[in-house]
Formats: sequence, structure tokens, C-alpha cells
Amino acid sequence: MLFAPAPAGAAGQGDPVLDALSAELSRSFSGLRRKHPAPPLYYLSYQALETRSLGHTAVLGSMLAESESASRTLDVDVRVGSPLLDNTHEIKGAESAGHEDASTSGPLPLGDDPLALRMAAWALTDMAFKDAQARYTKTTADRAVSADESDTSGDFTLQEGLRHSEPPPPAPRDPGPWRERLRRVSARAARHPALVSSQVSLSQDSVRSWFVDSQGAALATSETSVRLDLSLTARTTDGMALDRSASWTARTPDGLPSEEEAALTLDRLAGELRALSTAPDAVPYHGPAVFGSTAAAVLFHEILGHRLEGQRQKLESEGQTFATKLGQPVTAPFISVFDDPTLDSLAGFPLAGHYRFDDEGRPAERVDLVKDGRLTGFLMSSMPIAAFPRSNGHGRRSPGRRAVARMANLVVSASTTVPSADLRDLLRAELLRQKKPWGLWFSDVESGYTTTTRDATQAFEVDPKLVYRVWADGRPDEPVRGVNIVGTPLTSFTKIIAAADDMGVFNGVCGAESGWVSVSAASPSLLFSEIEVEKGVKDAERPPLLAPPAQDKR
Repeated sequence: MLFAPAPAGAAGQGDPVLDALSAELSRSFSGLRRKHPAPPLYYLSYQALETRSLGHTAVLGSMLAESESASRTLDVDVRVGSPLLDNTHEIKGAESAGHEDASTSGPLPLGDDPLALRMAAWALTDMAFKDAQARYTKTTADRAVSADESDTSGDFTLQEGLRHSEPPPPAPRDPGPWRERLRRVSARAARHPALVSSQVSLSQDSVRSWFVDSQGAALATSETSVRLDLSLTARTTDGMALDRSASWTARTPDGLPSEEEAALTLDRLAGELRALSTAPDAVPYHGPAVFGSTAAAVLFHEILGHRLEGQRQKLESEGQTFATKLGQPVTAPFISVFDDPTLDSLAGFPLAGHYRFDDEGRPAERVDLVKDGRLTGFLMSSMPIAAFPRSNGHGRRSPGRRAVARMANLVVSASTTVPSADLRDLLRAELLRQKKPWGLWFSDVESGYTTTTRDATQAFEVDPKLVYRVWADGRPDEPVRGVNIVGTPLTSFTKIIAAADDMGVFNGVCGAESGWVSVSAASPSLLFSEIEVEKGVKDAERPPLLAPPAQDKR
């Protein structure tokens, strides 16, 4: 793919939205600089996002909901002052509340009328410029009375704008045979009396993005995605809610699994819930554990990935966990980690974190984060830090938020592996070495939470959905419910002692200060010499008093 620098004010070669936004940006940028020279406007960008979605949800053999939507939003980013100090600079104390992460955003007409598009951009630009002027005043005042900062690099890196244009994406299409498949697959849930609720959903999204800025960028990109989701819930007699889910991501409906595969997966998830509903409650534990491939991928995303986002090494409000760790060991010497948005698939799985340009108009780049156990890099947006003065294409956001460095496709690899079938024997050997009667096998982890700021405990919590107790003496594994993983980042990954030769991919969405973005994480299964778990949250709601009506016929 060829990227060429674009001349200032370059239009979109016949794309009416890109043409209109380019024209208004050029007019607003030159006009505001001329009429309001102080503080000077030095950078202006527009990002428009059009999303067309089609959704279908089935429950117990019947369609529950069908939805169709279309929307366009425009984000306007204004920077006044200079790249060394501008209105986005961190303000310390209470004055920062509500201002750090927001951008000026609003609806954009869905049509292609140039005047309507330009009027919307003009109004939002006026609002954004006034807000930027006001905040710049607060920024300079705060800096005058605050202590010196440890990282004195600037607030923004100007880079030459790029031009790139792709055809518009096809609109989501009627699911056709998938409507009946959803009904038939969802009907199978009636066979499982342990289930309290269930649903099967198909969602299709078609996304068109436009980006222009005062450096001459003119970009128009397109993406399509399809996702099939199964979701099941149950409840134990002592009031614990349980859930299991599965999802598949593809570019088109043709890339989804067969109806038979989806149906068998539903039966498997229901069987796991049935076993979990009678499983013993978790007890606090500290000792050896195995994380299956997708579970390990989520663990790396939550614990390590977020702490390697560039702004977290610089902002005074952040814990700066790894800011001074470049070149130092942070995990086992056979582990390497990189993030590569340019990958659209891995090990046969489509990757949800794929993109060609980030939300600041920078080309996506692979970034080596950890090499042979040692920290080698950070994910960077256009906010520089002392050791990395330029973006590497990881500035990301959702509408209404300011772009910061975020993960895309985080991949963990191992230079030394063992056959995946041998990992259980290695776990038992480690249990015997530590004189532990049993250890844990984390088969599935779907979510987690990490705190990186210094105003709270800088730890993490991960919520596993399927955990087994593995006995050192070879007894059959047994499921355990209510497990919550806790720990601190600097020690957790130093406990990895083996990696399997498999690879699992997790596709999902990640929320942080710049909103929700699509991400992927991939990893082999990993053996840890020690991990700490505690009891998870348990509510007090009793299970249903009567059996579901679907069981009457049985």
C-alpha cells in the first residue's frame, strides 16, 4: 500500500465528505489564525465517522429484536499555543476534572450536501476553538504555580499529512439464511434446564472514516465486520450468578462458523454452566496455575499492555510503572510481545484490532514492546515522551474523546515452547515441588480491570469465567466458581516458567480514557509458578422458584 504526502488543503479526489471537510478546515484554520493570533492556532483536525449497523437477536427459537441504524459524527481537535505547550497539557489538581479526555464532538449529516457538512464542521470548530483558548489560559496558569515535571517533552508532534482513499464499504445486508440459523441455534437452549436466560445475536457493522488536518492529511478508509455471539446465564442455589459466552468475528457473514458448530458450542457452554452450578465456591489461593491461550492473552492485555501506553509514562497523574524500565527484564527471557495493527489475521483468526491509520491520521506500525523478556518500547500517539518523540500509529479513540495511545493487536510469543499436551504434567510437577495438593487451570477469561493512576492502588483484577482445580495426585479436574485474580504488575509476569506451542486469539472491545475501541490479543498457554486469587463477588438473589416452562413437556 502506497502512502503519499498530501499538499495542504488536499481534497478527496471526488469524495464529497472529504472534499467538504477539507474545504472547511482550510477556511477555518486560516481565518482563525488571522483573526485570533494569540494564543496562536497551530493545529486543527477533523475526523468523521459513519457507522451503519444491522442487528438480529433470537431467544429460544424466536426473534427477539431486529435493529437497523445509521449515524455520522464529527470530532474536531484544536490546538493553540505551540507543540511544546498547548491547551491539551495536563492540568494538575481539581481543575483538570472533566477536561483531560474530552474532545469537541457532534452529529454530522448523513447526506453529501457540501453546505450542510461544512455548516456542522464550522459550528463545532467555533466551539472547539473557544474551549481551547479558555483551557490554554488555565494550562499556563497551572504551570506557573506547579512544580516542575519529570518529563519535559512537548505536548504534540507535528508530522507530514498523508493522502489515502478507499471505496466506501458495502452496507450491511439482510442476514438471509442466518435469520433461521439464529432461531434454530437459540432453540437448543430449551434443552438445558440449568439456564436462566440465553440469547444468540448477529451484528453487522459497516464503518467509513474520514480524516483531514492542517498538515495536509486527507484520508478515507472503510471497514466491515460481522460478529456472532452466544450468551447463557445460570444461578447457583447460594445466589451466585454464572455466565458463559462465545463469539466469532469475521469480515463478512460467510466467514462465520457453521450452524452445527454454533449449536455444539451452545451445548458445550450449557454443560459447563451445569457443572459450575454445583461446583464448590473458590477459596483464596496462592500457587502454580496455567492460563489457557485466550485467558493468557486477556491477562497480558490488562496487566502489561495498558501500562505500556505512552501517556502513562509521562502524565503526573499516572503511576508510570514502566517509565524507567527500558532495557530491563519485565518477564521471562523466552517471552516477547509486540503490537501490530497492520495484521488482519493471526493463526487463522481475523483480528478486530486491525486498521491502516490511527485516529490521528498516522499510519499504523508494528511496535516491539518486549524482546526476550526485556522492555524495548511503548505504544505512542502524537503525544511525545522523553524517550520516544514521535507517534507509531497507536492514537485511538471513540467519538467525543481525545485520542491517546492504545493497544490494537497485542501478540505474545515464546521462543521456547513445550507441546500443549505436556503443560498439565508440568503444572503437576510444579505443584509437587511446592508441596501444593492442587493448582488452578484458567480455561477462559473474558474481562478484567487495571488501575494505572497513582491516586489509587496500582493493581489489577481479572474475572475468569471457567476455572478448574487440577490435583497434583492425578485425580480428575473439577470446576471451581467465584474466582477472582488479583496482583501487581511488576511481579506477575516474572513468574512465567513455561509456554505451550499453541496460540489463541481473543477479540473484543477495550474501554479506557479515550473511550471504547476494538482490540485483539493473542498468546500461547502459559504456566505460572505462582498466582494469587481471591473470592469473587456474589449477590444474594435466589434461583427461579419454578422450573422453566420449556421443561414441562419433559
